[in-house]
Amino acid sequence: MSIIKEIISGNFIKCLSFSVIFSAFTFFSFGQKQTAYRDVDVVLCMDLSGSTNGLLDNFRDKMWDIINQWQMYSPRPVVRIGLIGFSRYSFTDGSGYVRVFSDLTDDYDALSKQMFAVQPYVENGIQFVGAAIGTATTQLTWSKKPDAVKIMYVLGNGVVNLGSFDYRARCEEAAKEGIIIHPVYCIKNDKQLRQKEIPGWNEIATLTGGEFSQVYVNKRAPLVTSPVNLMALASINDSINKTFLPYGKNGIDHLKLMLSADNNAVKTYEAYFYSRLKYKMSEHYSARMLTWDVTSYKNAYPESKLAAVRSSVKADNTGVVDLEALAKNYSDTRNRLYQSLKSNFPEGEEDRIHKEVSAEEYELENRLDKTLIRTYHNTLVKEGFKD
Repeated sequence: MSIIKEIISGNFIKCLSFSVIFSAFTFFSFGQKQTAYRDVDVVLCMDLSGSTNGLLDNFRDKMWDIINQWQMYSPRPVVRIGLIGFSRYSFTDGSGYVRVFSDLTDDYDALSKQMFAVQPYVENGIQFVGAAIGTATTQLTWSKKPDAVKIMYVLGNGVVNLGSFDYRARCEEAAKEGIIIHPVYCIKNDKQLRQKEIPGWNEIATLTGGEFSQVYVNKRAPLVTSPVNLMALASINDSINKTFLPYGKNGIDHLKLMLSADNNAVKTYEAYFYSRLKYKMSEHYSARMLTWDVTSYKNAYPESKLAAVRSSVKADNTGVVDLEALAKNYSDTRNRLYQSLKSNFPEGEEDRIHKEVSAEEYELENRLDKTLIRTYHNTLVKEGFKD
């Protein structure tokens, strides 16, 4: 039986689709330490034509490494990520062969689902770079806060001035909106083609205050280098996932997204799965869980009172679940499992990586993950963030 079925139809409760009433408290208002936050929007525009095959796979496998590093600054970045694909004929020529896969969001589980839903097959297409930049600038919901940092990564290759989409004009529009574009050129084997194409990509950086970088699409290596016990982590995580009590209109949907993201991560590489679990224990994810998981709420607000929830309506009141006791039991169980999980984590890996990224001599090695982390770091430091 799946975890979702176990929660919905298992021993304790059929469904928490009823409204769960929390007395006298509201989210993020009780017992929360005061932390300074600042919006950081990051849009990834990915060339998904045949010449960059593997680019999306590379990012989605390493996304938890990257997200963990992107959050390690002060004030605390509230990072929203958007995803745009371009250069596939199936995206239709009316859009310039551009498709928005995800608007800017900090629901990374939903983002993971969107990325893994993209067809992995090789498809030819025309790289209308200007169209991709224009779509990212005008069709996504960028933060309106005056101190927000807005970053766009345009990843691909080819000449940038194809078609009627003036890339220079699109860059000027982005710059007026305060968007910094970091062009990332995906290296081709043909040296003559590279020499022809690279100047245009470099110009995009010049026009928008970004940094130009080059990567090999399929060059990968773990950022986390310490040994990781995948079997132990997966077993503990499976037990943790059985302590969730989804509530509200979208509770079950959030649970499904979480389990899907876990499943996608565990299929890749043990160090990548560790990074996924490290994110699941972050302050950001804990705050998100408050909005759909009763156990998380009870853990954050132990003095709050929870109303009883009925698993079925019967005249003699049988079937009434003592949600207070159940949530307390699950909260205690989860906290014990969290400690067990932490004991299996390699010590200090994120801090080591962050320290290396901050060093002037940090080598990008033409790797996608290192490039995204380093250019992001440089941007935030320029915008006044501290390590």
